[in-house]
Parts: sequence; structure tokens; C-alpha cells
Amino acid sequence: MKKSFAILLLALSPLGFAQNIADYEYIYVPKTFEKDKEMNKFGLNKILVDQLKAKKYKVIQEAPHDWPAALKDNPCAVLSANLLDDSSFFKNKVKVNFTDCQKKTILESKGSADEKEFEIGFPKALKQATQSIAFSTPKSIIELDSKKETTATTAQTIVENVSSAPISSAKEEALVFTNKNENYQLINLATGNFILVSSKSSTPFAKLFESSKPGIFHVTLGNNIKTLGYTENGNIVIEIPKLDGSYSKEIFNKK
Repeated sequence: MKKSFAILLLALSPLGFAQNIADYEYIYVPKTFEKDKEMNKFGLNKILVDQLKAKKYKVIQEAPHDWPAALKDNPCAVLSANLLDDSSFFKNKVKVNFTDCQKKTILESKGSADEKEFEIGFPKALKQATQSIAFSTPKSIIELDSKKETTATTAQTIVENVSSAPISSAKEEALVFTNKNENYQLINLATGNFILVSSKSSTPFAKLFESSKPGIFHVTLGNNIKTLGYTENGNIVIEIPKLDGSYSKEIFNKK
């Protein structure tokens, strides 16, 4: 049990990162490129932003500490773009790097132009570099403009229906729950912190953090989406966000 527990801890962080640029909805393009100052000229920053928007990505240019709360809570849902001069003696060349929250390169795209004038060659090379970038087709959508009234109403509904009994689980023993004919283990990482793991996967389905209200949990799903969970009649209920802003329930029945 201790060995499998250690493996689960390694798998837990980060939870379910996307591996293709098309899986992302948001890309951070800094207003100023720090690694290669030359790339701050010739309108290249605006060209990159416009090209990404044309590919249906939502571009964030504010510094991370100024990001909307939804992105601050889900930094791994944002790719970071960086533009570099990759020129040779005969051609103007650029390289666009896209890295995830672990600084891992998700995509590196290159472009070149025969024009030797920087103000002509660099923009042309950048447009070529972005041509092969896939359109954004994210698997989950993060809404930046959260409706406080809706959130409050949802939370109140949960409070009215939740069982106040907390979840208890010894570190060496995992509680077993079922959902859609599949077994899940609830493993206690620390006081008030749990992971819910399918018996068919080493990647956690969700991580649960106890809130100040007994029986209610802050939940981080495997795709890094934040939501709420609660106990009800000894079972675990997790609210799953839907694209239309509503929620569906995933009920994990205690065995």
C-alpha cells in the first residue's frame, strides 16, 4: 500500500496536463519579450497575438499576478508563448516556443523569409511560423466572468442538502467508492486532503480539500478545473461544470 501510495503522489502533481497546443484555450503572450529584445520590434508582438486569435485562442497579455482569478486558480490551463530570433546569415528566421506551467515545450514552430530587411523579413517569417499552429479545440472551457450570484446560490443549495459528517480515512487504509460500475479509492494525503483514484488508473480523478464547512470540499478535477464536492448519506457528490454554466452530479457510493 505504501508503495502504491507513493506512486499516486508522484502522479498527482500536476493533474492531467494537456499535451497538444490545440487542447489549450488560453495563451499568455507577454507585452515584452525578455529573452530576445529584438523581437519587441517591427510589430511582431501584435502579429503573434492576432495570429493566435485567428486560430481561436484567447490571448492573455497581463502579467500572471494580474490574471483573472479563474486563471490564477488554474495556471496550468495557460500556455506561455515566447518569440526568438533564429536568423541565419542569409535569411530572417523566427522561432515561437509554447511552454506549459512546468516549462515543458508543448510546441516549437519556426518560420523564415528571404527578405533581408528586418521590418519585412521578421513579420513574414512570423506569419509563416504560425501557419502550422492548430486551431484551439479545448476539452474544457474556463469562464473568466464568474457570476457571484449563481455561485452563491449553488453553494447554498449544497449546504442545505449536504450531510455534515466529515470523511475519515486512515493514511494506511483507503475507503472504497463506486461510480458507474467502477471502483474508486479515497486516499488520505494529510489532514483534510484527499485524492480520489480509479482502480483502473494511476492518475487521480480529483483532489479534495476540506472547507471550513464540515462535509463540503474544494475539489480540483483531473483537468485542473475547480469545483465543489460534498458528502451526502455517506456518499461523495462532486459537481461537474458543464459548458452551458450548469452542473451535473457525479455520485460516488460508499461500498
